[in-house]
Amino acid sequence: MIPPQFSVVQHSYHSAFGNQNCNAVVASGIALLAPFGSVDEKFFNLHFNANVKGFFFSVQKGLPVMNDGESIIMNASIAATKGFPGMSVYSATKAALRSFARTWTNELRERRIRVNAISPGDVFPGLEYRSLA
Repeated sequence: MIPPQFSVVQHSYHSAFGNQNCNAVVASGIALLAPFGSVDEKFFNLHFNANVKGFFFSVQKGLPVMNDGESIIMNASIAATKGFPGMSVYSATKAALRSFARTWTNELRERRIRVNAISPGDVFPGLEYRSLA
């Protein structure tokens, strides 16, 4: 069953803009920092449940209301490729999103749904990840 909020968003978009594509921009994020040695199962599950599991099933449930030829744009992170201290769990969740993008691109090819992951760097001027560990 499609959650009602997806139908509401699609209906609202199409009411305002007609039959133009309604692209999905999906961002998820819990980003708590902890050194590898101090991560417990609760911390790990918190991140993976929100950033991976929640993301995956939200996009999956939204697919039936997307038109062919639309786009899914997901917010990944530079942390998926850089290896910042204290960010191993968060980084792994964002790497999972990049993997989804590569896989879904092929799986959704017949519907011409484009899938992109953007991986922004620092979002606050002067932020240095090494100082957060």
